[in-house]
Amino acid sequence: MNLLRQYLRTTSFAYSIIRNGQTIEKDRDNLLAGTFNAKKFALTSRQRRLVTFYKLKGQNIITAIIRHHNYYYVIGPVIISTNDQDKTPQPFLVSSAHLKHFSADRFIMVIALCINLLGAYINSKKLQLRYRRPVYTNTSFKKSSFIRLNNNGAHVNYAFEKQINNAILCGDQAEIHTALTRLYQSGRIGILSNKGELRNIIDFGIIVISTNIRVALRSGINFELAYSLNDYYVHRLEEQKSFHAVIKCIEDNLTNLSKEVKHDITAGMPPTIVRAYRLVSTNPQEDITVTEVAKQLNISPNYFSSQFKKWMGISFTQFRILEKINCAITLLVSSNMNVSEIAALLHFNDQAYFANQFKKHTGFSPNQVRNNPILISDWNIYNYLKAKCRL
Repeated sequence: MNLLRQYLRTTSFAYSIIRNGQTIEKDRDNLLAGTFNAKKFALTSRQRRLVTFYKLKGQNIITAIIRHHNYYYVIGPVIISTNDQDKTPQPFLVSSAHLKHFSADRFIMVIALCINLLGAYINSKKLQLRYRRPVYTNTSFKKSSFIRLNNNGAHVNYAFEKQINNAILCGDQAEIHTALTRLYQSGRIGILSNKGELRNIIDFGIIVISTNIRVALRSGINFELAYSLNDYYVHRLEEQKSFHAVIKCIEDNLTNLSKEVKHDITAGMPPTIVRAYRLVSTNPQEDITVTEVAKQLNISPNYFSSQFKKWMGISFTQFRILEKINCAITLLVSSNMNVSEIAALLHFNDQAYFANQFKKHTGFSPNQVRNNPILISDWNIYNYLKAKCRL
């Protein structure tokens, strides 16, 4: 084992070592799992010199690649701290808690040390010049962040949102914990504030809570209860004094919300209707039939259909379409899927039929909602049923 590999194993920043086209080692914490493909990044590099610096366009994020014989040593990415950073930093895909911060001089010194440990040499002025003239890139990170920002505000990515939504609707506290743990470990939380790590995670928590409050509203929770819970949860987040305290508070808030949703939406319903409600609300993309649900509940299809309409005010098939519309709203607001992809995912016959059903139930077209999510902010299944079925 060479001296550089020994040194890298003692460091706290992300690194990868590629030999003959294969990754043979990376930082033990796998800090950038799922967001950065170091092997692909190194092998697509066109540079043949000893060291090359790569800078992510629009960000103070630098990666260095040291090429020595048949090895590529990928050092970073790291955040380069400056005294004149823009006071409104642009979001990027990895949390500052998962990227090492360096001054420019210190990072150059680290790279010089790495080169020396290989037994190679580069003039210090040449090394500094290469740092000041990096290769600009926009391909170093996968587009897998859990925060999506656009002109209409910030939204939690659908992959994470769906997992949390299902857990809340099912009252699955273990799944809430699992989803949040995976998120924190992945490092995929965007920068939402320039006031430090604590403020950043509090802002993230507020977004997560607000997003799930909206989903709870669309699923039928009482408006007054929802907004009072939102105020209470945000107040609790603002009171926290440490990063880990905020993380625990986010989980506690979501767990409490799941209990409130379970109690408020299905209060008084027979167990069979509650099970059917949750089966559809947590799997809106499935085309489950009355017969299939009745079989799972061990009752006849006719009896199930009559009981469902008695308690819900609409047929099971109509309710299933409403849940698909509810899911489509989430996808339009918090994902980059186009309308045809959403229609296909939710098993509508075609895009035109999906658009027709969407407008029928919401009053707006899918494109109108995507361009202006505020139009749909007050829509929820409970209010729809109340207006149409006089619940």
